[in-house]
Amino acid sequence: MLGKISKLINYSILLILIISSYFIFNGALFNQDSKTIFVSNENLSDFFIKSLPNNPKLLNEHLSKFNFIESFFFKLNNQSIIIDISIYEAFAKNTKNDQIIFDNGAISKSIYFKSLFIKNINIENLNIKTPIFDDLTISNLNNLNYIDNIVKIELIDNRRLDIFLTDGRKVMLPKNINLNLINFLNEFLNSFMEDVKFQNYLDLRNFASNSIRMK
Repeated sequence: MLGKISKLINYSILLILIISSYFIFNGALFNQDSKTIFVSNENLSDFFIKSLPNNPKLLNEHLSKFNFIESFFFKLNNQSIIIDISIYEAFAKNTKNDQIIFDNGAISKSIYFKSLFIKNINIENLNIKTPIFDDLTISNLNNLNYIDNIVKIELIDNRRLDIFLTDGRKVMLPKNINLNLINFLNEFLNSFMEDVKFQNYLDLRNFASNSIRMK
């Protein structure tokens, strides 16, 4: 009887050792995969960096979810992961929603970026809900010679885009902005700015039908 009890105890001890070895071994592997992360892009916030998984197997999948990232690659050594991240240029910010619109049309939470980066975004979107701008519209607006004079934009009823200049005057544009309109503005907006009739707004919503109004 005592022999059977002794064997049972030995088997129990052996089982405990096997289970303990399994968890210790897997814990060692986990620690081996876990590394300190260093990110080269100075515009990304500590919140964004802390959200990154320190397991190389998960990092690639995680970064691929952020569509404001233009490209990334990382290097590994024994203790750390060094990540080089390039992001698209910021186009506008929405302080009501704490969101940022990028040149490729991506919309992202402001919390992922440092305050100085957000502060340096000149254009503010006034919509309560951040509208989706396609990258072609943003590209055309960026081709305006007077882009630096734009401080606010607002999409109205999903049918027109109002842009506000530094002096408070408004230019009303159609929703679909093409290069013909941009070329027209680049050629004539300076003249319109000097026109005494242009006190409040310049209406180009019906530009396609050669209709222009100002007040």
